[in-house]
Amino acid sequence: MTKISLNNSDVVISFRGNSKERTDNVYTTLKYFNATYSDYQVLLMEADVAPKFDWNFLADPKISHHFVYDNQPFPKSMLYNMAAKLSRSELLIFNDADCIANPYVMSHCVKDLLSSQAIDIWCPFNEMIDVKGTLKKQFCQELSYDVFAGIDGESLTDDCIYLSGMHTGGVNVCRRSSYIHYGGLNGKCRGWGPEDSEFHTRSVRLGMSWMSLKSPLFHLFHEQSARQNIGFSESVKADFAITDFGTIEEVEVLVKEMRQFFS
Repeated sequence: MTKISLNNSDVVISFRGNSKERTDNVYTTLKYFNATYSDYQVLLMEADVAPKFDWNFLADPKISHHFVYDNQPFPKSMLYNMAAKLSRSELLIFNDADCIANPYVMSHCVKDLLSSQAIDIWCPFNEMIDVKGTLKKQFCQELSYDVFAGIDGESLTDDCIYLSGMHTGGVNVCRRSSYIHYGGLNGKCRGWGPEDSEFHTRSVRLGMSWMSLKSPLFHLFHEQSARQNIGFSESVKADFAITDFGTIEEVEVLVKEMRQFFS
């Protein structure tokens, strides 16, 4: 297979190795990128009490590992924003550590953003499917999206679980300047929750253009106990209330505050 160019995009992956399964998944995703794509760099953003990611395990010069000491619930939003600030690429591909998108759809999204200003961010999928068992094992061995040929929300195998329809997380291909202009993810968020959908709502209210394509996104199974779900602080709840119910002027003030992180 001829590798597919990502046109010098930066791929952002946030990581916390709080289970062997999640650690194995991130290595698999990185090996898949290396086998499938060219012309990209990975910003591997890890937050933990000590590094779990072993760069020498893959020894891939395209991977830049950034570790932040953190003993609180996982700061995915902060790590994404740090990566956007570090990056000098025109495009950012935010890719969850265990998500696999159709490479030809990814290529379309990258090319469209580079050739036109009409769209700010692409979601290269419209449904998410969990894969486990024999199918996951086959993908980990072959590192090819072709393993999932013929599978979608209406045609599932025994090793597939339909997770959701249109979703704003998972994988996004975004213009870096747009991500920063609309404030990025809310850096106060901890754990896993609706930070992706909040960014979607906030940015769309202010004019950011989102589009998705009809294609399944495959999620490499891991036990949900590996996730640390928490309630949001009162400060975050107040920000979310502004996003959902505030005036446009109030949302603009919130975004102006968020943009200060990137200056």
